Amino acid sequence: MTTKQVKLGDLVSAARVERAGNLDLPILSMTRSGGLVPQDSVFKKQIASRDLSKYRVVRPNQLVVGIHIDEGALGVSGDDQAGVVSPAYTLWDLLDTNSLHPDYLHRYIRSPKAISYFIANYRQTAERRGKIPRDKFLDLDVPLPPLPEQRRIAAILDQADALRAKRREALAQLDSLTQSIFIEMFGDPVTNPKRWEVKTLGEVTNFSQGVQIGLEYHKEYPADGFSRFLRISDYTKADSEPRFVPTPHTKYYATSDDVIMIRYGEAGRVVRGFDGYIANNLFKISPSGNNLDNTFLFTLLGLPKVNDLLRSGSATTSMPQVNHKVVGQLSIPIPPIDLQKSFTAIIESVEKQKVKLSTQLDELGTFFASLQHRAFRGEL
Repeated sequence: MTTKQVKLGDLVSAARVERAGNLDLPILSMTRSGGLVPQDSVFKKQIASRDLSKYRVVRPNQLVVGIHIDEGALGVSGDDQAGVVSPAYTLWDLLDTNSLHPDYLHRYIRSPKAISYFIANYRQTAERRGKIPRDKFLDLDVPLPPLPEQRRIAAILDQADALRAKRREALAQLDSLTQSIFIEMFGDPVTNPKRWEVKTLGEVTNFSQGVQIGLEYHKEYPADGFSRFLRISDYTKADSEPRFVPTPHTKYYATSDDVIMIRYGEAGRVVRGFDGYIANNLFKISPSGNNLDNTFLFTLLGLPKVNDLLRSGSATTSMPQVNHKVVGQLSIPIPPIDLQKSFTAIIESVEKQKVKLSTQLDELGTFFASLQHRAFRGEL
């Protein structure tokens, strides 16, 4: 079997720009794990501009390139997939599907080898993150075996990726389960149907804002006198590289169990899971007495209805933000502490299952990367 090396530019050509206008088509977003998917399946609500007339129309079997290709934001639309995407996306037609299987190209162009090529080139030549010059993009080498072999490789990778998707779905269901258990035990915290005692958050917690430390003091590795510095990205990006800073005052310290709230951007979102000193765009919310459990508080503040309340009271600037005053005025139910602790015990069991699934997902990810490497070297 002969595998040719073909330039991407010999396989695709720039697609004609077709604007959405008044067409009734779904909004599509490019995702790291799922490729091109309906936007509402990812974000559960429309985040795009309401005026979609200038959005680009995507037709089946087109190569769609998003903004951050370093994160895998590109892929080929499905055989029956049509929709609209941001005008910032670029679209390419496949020149000959008799010699190039669309799903094979989709798999290759999202492979670690292809992504590494894109990263190496835009870092060297482009000013803006995720941007790659057109000539460099089209100069990507694509291994092209005969069409039947392309189909076979794509099918194998599809099956392996489906296993990862099932694990991700199971993890998402466990996240939903936590909120469902909360509502079952305590009711809706906004309407409080169980008539629990109500206090403002400021009455039952203490707020502790993080510290600002200049980038010149950051290290990428541990050192004597330095400690882990926790930024928003540490909590929100799985691939965030840790940073270490000269050990600040202990008042800025947070444990993995503490409730941490984001002040800017994703304002009002609660996070936790690390030990370290928090940055000034985060603040810690700690129970001030013995009538409030951390896990109960974390779950309550993470409920969409509660988060919407917080965001509705946040400062209206170009970047949403919350402060201690806004958060402190939030009214929350205070069920008996024994019931809160029972809830925590249940959630700890759920968390153990999540850790198990996460480990399996990591193992599948390693296996999938190995499979891709072998597939595109002709070793399957």
